[in-house]
Formats: sequence, C-alpha cells, structure tokens
Amino acid sequence: MAVFLAPDAAGVPDTLAVRLDLMARIERAIGIAADVVVLNDAPSGLRMAAVRGRLLCSRDDDRRLRFVESTALQAMDMAVLARESLRALLG
Repeated sequence: MAVFLAPDAAGVPDTLAVRLDLMARIERAIGIAADVVVLNDAPSGLRMAAVRGRLLCSRDDDRRLRFVESTALQAMDMAVLARESLRALLG
C-alpha cells in the first residue's frame, strides 16, 4: 500500500513513525503483514507505479491531483533525459 502524507505543523511528516503505525494497523485489521510505502520521499519510478495503481482513498483530491501531475511530469522529464543519455552513449 502506498500513502502520500500531508505535511505536519513542522512542514515535514515523520514518515517512519507513520509508516510503522499504518503497517501495524493494517496487520491488525486484515490479519496478515502489509507493507506501506510513503510516497513523499519515494523514488520517481515507485511514485509512478503507485499513481498507476488503484486508488483506495483520497482525503484531498486537489492535493492528490497535484501529486499525480508532478509525478507524471517528473517521469516524462526522466524519460527525455534517459533517451538523450542513450543517444549520447550510442553516438
């Protein structure tokens, strides 16, 4: 499961604490271990995979759509850089 956290009062969520808490809650609820990925600091590829996945809940659609947009734009930028690097490498 992947989650995107809103900033706390200090501006940066305590991602490890939230991740561990969510993993424990999900395990208690469904009876099996679950892995939770915090998307705030996840690599671009993992963020893109999560965006393509199934949405279970959104508390703030505007924030979610901004995240989806920035993730897609970053993925497109990375694709362009990868193609240019490959062209340069292959000459």
